Amino acid sequence: MPGSRAAAHAPPVIRQPCRPRRASSRDRAWPQPGDLHLMAIAADEPVGRQLTECRRVPVDLELIAEEDTDALEREGMGAMRQRRVARLARQARIQGGLLAVEDLAHLTCTSPTTVKRDLAELRRRGVAVATRAHLPPTGAAVPTRVQAVRLYLADVALPEIEHHTGGAVRVRDALAEFAQVATLFAQGMSVSAIPESAAIGSDLASDYLAVYERTRRRHPPPCRLAELVEPGAARNDPQH
Repeated sequence: MPGSRAAAHAPPVIRQPCRPRRASSRDRAWPQPGDLHLMAIAADEPVGRQLTECRRVPVDLELIAEEDTDALEREGMGAMRQRRVARLARQARIQGGLLAVEDLAHLTCTSPTTVKRDLAELRRRGVAVATRAHLPPTGAAVPTRVQAVRLYLADVALPEIEHHTGGAVRVRDALAEFAQVATLFAQGMSVSAIPESAAIGSDLASDYLAVYERTRRRHPPPCRLAELVEPGAARNDPQH
């Protein structure tokens, strides 16, 4: 059948059918207009392994975001596509998945060659983009600092976060880094300029930004996010 032949040539992330799922209290961001629910190859799968043998994980991706319109109007279609490529890749990563170049090409309605050029340009500008073929120096695992921020935004108490992370990070320092990255982005700073301004690595800044992008779409948004990030809001001490 034509549909079967098309499915056989689809990128790896699209080959498994996606079924609607009910939103849970842990994932109130889904579904929102512009979101996609996909099965991505798990980030810890070896690069050389056959795709049919790779474990897959569910990821929710923000295909359409508010920033896309600004990028399109100010910089054109190419800039909007590059922002989308970077966003999709970082959001998959913090959910335990990695997208391949072919996945990104399918999701942005372009060719793998164009996506490769986009990735090269993004990295030239200092924007971290983790893909199946290009992992950050820290590897596939999401840093403990980012895990601590996600737990805090999920209303986990600070002592419990410290216990969960084994004291590997200072939670308040991680929250301060996240707040700075997210606030700079919310105020309109470019993704490439944020790491230098926040004095952190581009890979860590990318992970923090992905957490912010996903968390801000929850309905209603978590109170803790507004306390940490909302532009112009008073910065309160993290809650216990």
